[in-house]
Amino acid sequence: MKTPLKGKTLVLMASAFEDVGLNALRKPFALTAEYTGMKFIALLVPNAGVSGNIKNKPGIRKKAIALGKKVA
Repeated sequence: MKTPLKGKTLVLMASAFEDVGLNALRKPFALTAEYTGMKFIALLVPNAGVSGNIKNKPGIRKKAIALGKKVA
């Protein structure tokens, strides 16, 4: 397939209150990246709690910063 997206990176960052549904969310993004020849990186955070509580998860800030540096 010829597309200007080939070689680019598709990044998915998502969190969920529990450990439910993140794999189902990830699949269509991964398939889209594969189909268009893009690299795919995901940062999925299960058990993040209610809005704003994700900041209290150990190590998540470092992971998010590392992901940003990787794709910048």
